[in-house]
Amino acid sequence: MIKKLLNRLNKLISIITKKQSSYDYDYNFYKRDKIEEYLSRSVDTYELEFRIRELDRKGVFNRF
Repeated sequence: MIKKLLNRLNKLISIITKKQSSYDYDYNFYKRDKIEEYLSRSVDTYELEFRIRELDRKGVFNRF
């Protein structure tokens, strides 16, 4: 009885905290690397700002 209660409590806590796995970290790093590569292909500052606004509209890139 106590064991079941502790298991459920442990599952609930893990769902609430949602610890990131190493896969999530690697994926986020890969995604950030691709965004930086995309932005680095800008020819001038106008194009860079345009690309940043485009990514902001998509919700992919946050400046802060």
